[in-house]
Amino acid sequence: MGLYVDSAFLADVERVSRTLRLAGATTNPSILLAAARRGQRLTDKEVLQRLLEVCPGNIFMQPVGETADALRRMAEGYIAAAPERVVPKLPLTPAGMKVACAWQQAGVRFSFTCVFTVTQAYCAAMAGARFVIPYFGRLRRTGQDACERIESIVQLLNAQAPGTRVLAASIKTPMDAAEALMIGAHDLTAPPEVLEALLADPLTDAAVAQFQQDWLAFTHNTSH
Repeated sequence: MGLYVDSAFLADVERVSRTLRLAGATTNPSILLAAARRGQRLTDKEVLQRLLEVCPGNIFMQPVGETADALRRMAEGYIAAAPERVVPKLPLTPAGMKVACAWQQAGVRFSFTCVFTVTQAYCAAMAGARFVIPYFGRLRRTGQDACERIESIVQLLNAQAPGTRVLAASIKTPMDAAEALMIGAHDLTAPPEVLEALLADPLTDAAVAQFQQDWLAFTHNTSH
């Protein structure tokens, strides 16, 4: 299992990595744009380099391009920064599949993103993807049964392609995270604030406060 932070804003990634044991970070063009709008004036490759420095594990970067050649050139530019750690997120499109087929023969590690159906996941696994990335929240927002869909993907891959992991994305709340885990998602990626909320519960806070209070009373009653 692995827990990823879904962010390109370096201060947030660094903060979360000090609190939780992360498997890495996931980004995409929308996440890069969100970081830029918060004042982080770095190019995509500069963000990648800094993420490699502040966050352990895999760093997922998503190339864009209208053709397979364009996708491959951009993705291979990311991979060059750290071949053992950078995982390109290919779109599950004909162009993305062409890149995947070439990479499968070359032994390149990659993932497929924007996976919404069981048949897409099957094609991704057959092309050699190490990860398929379904969007839990987006499925739910469009009125589909996100749990049923992702559980079906998990069951298929566990049975027929155990080398391919399901990395559930678009996790918006701790409840989303719990549901995705309960249906068998191998890994999760979520924004920093959601990851931090995974640690919180009022019952925990109340119990810790009671222990602190009782400890003070104990030390008072046993002091000489």
